[in-house]
Amino acid sequence: MLAPGSAAAGLLLTDLSQREWGILDAFEDDRYDLRKLCLTSGAPGWGYVWPGGEVRDEDWDAEHFVTRHLQECSTSRSRTRAGKLRTR
Repeated sequence: MLAPGSAAAGLLLTDLSQREWGILDAFEDDRYDLRKLCLTSGAPGWGYVWPGGEVRDEDWDAEHFVTRHLQECSTSRSRTRAGKLRTR
């Protein structure tokens, strides 16, 4: 759940093609909600939000994910979700 006034670090991608949005949608599966957010600059942006509850720092370690899970995750998602891309 989004807490009012909260912020999260992330990467802002701009000028994505439909194909690129499709790749992101396939990676961030149906468990995430794509929502329009207010960036710290005040500009709008889109972000994949985990609606399943609070995520704490100890729940996520980016380096651990990259070294142990990224390759397997991206390979399995590309196989199982091919052709199932959402459109804007």
